[in-house]
Amino acid sequence: MPQGEDFWNPYRWVTVRDRPIEHEAPRYHHASHGLSGRLWCELEALTPFLIGDGSGEFVRHRRDGQPYVPATSLKGALRSLAEVVGNAAVPFANQTVDRQHGLDRASAGPRLDTVARTFGYLSRDNVFAGLIRFSDATMESEEETLAPSQWPPYDVAVGQPKTTHRAFYPGNNRRKFYHHHPGVTGLVSSSAKQTVRLRPAPPGTRFSFTVNFANLRDDELDLLLYCLVLEEQVAVALSPAALGRADSAGPATLHGPLRHKMGGAKPHGGGSVHVRVTKMTLRADAAARYRGRDGMETWEANALTDELARRTASIRGRTDVTMQELRAMLIYTTEDRRKPIEYPTYQWFQNGRNANTPLKPTL
Repeated sequence: MPQGEDFWNPYRWVTVRDRPIEHEAPRYHHASHGLSGRLWCELEALTPFLIGDGSGEFVRHRRDGQPYVPATSLKGALRSLAEVVGNAAVPFANQTVDRQHGLDRASAGPRLDTVARTFGYLSRDNVFAGLIRFSDATMESEEETLAPSQWPPYDVAVGQPKTTHRAFYPGNNRRKFYHHHPGVTGLVSSSAKQTVRLRPAPPGTRFSFTVNFANLRDDELDLLLYCLVLEEQVAVALSPAALGRADSAGPATLHGPLRHKMGGAKPHGGGSVHVRVTKMTLRADAAARYRGRDGMETWEANALTDELARRTASIRGRTDVTMQELRAMLIYTTEDRRKPIEYPTYQWFQNGRNANTPLKPTL
């Protein structure tokens, strides 16, 4: 990641939007207005995937011992993405971010920003429950995938650069995103003295979950849908500096879909997942059922694809720096990702080589 070095740091940075956060009054739960419905979703692991239980194992349900993805993990990952795309404040007071996106900027009196309105808001005595509810994601049993008891373990290095290493933490107006490791079937193991053993779900493991929503505005639903499905085909132009090439080598354009990074072991190649919405029900008039009319519409298959494309078109059409850098980090492609993606050695830090080394840019 630092310029002049052959390696790529496992993460780079996405610049948040330099514009005021917009606030509106939330729609409360006791009223029936806005858009209500449910999304049926699938999550497929593209690389080893781990939602850890603290001991290196995948978290499991108490009732049946099966691996699952807690609703809080899903909601947290999608919320972090929505904060960047939707230009919203962070949800915790102790996060080190730019002043413009601190927790105190989530509200303006009784009005909240778009993510606080939809995902929820908590600041001292001010609480709003939010309008989106995720279920846990349950693992789908498939004959061709390994049983959890057969998932292989990996020993990976412990530790990462500290926030005091300015070559790796350049400023508070950016958010950290990890590079994908397309096509890897195992975590990047390490022979370092300090390691931890992890047992992730292998690529191909599938989970299913639902998202219920109520009283959303159109733009709030559109943001939620974009953060779930992302984009299926983008072109990302990277400069020679971003690629770590000599200037004479010229830029490169990468092509591919955008995919999420989620869970643990992201620096070691884990956490790349593909989220799909397979079905959507939507009621535009929430009070219709109380007047004897159902008013519920259902989208599946090609009709769902068209509706998702229509609703996410405005975000997909954005070309601001935030979206360009986000696409550069979420693109899932093997094109021109030949550099080793790894942290530098302990000795590299001991030598102080990172003190004034500028970063490779994201674009």
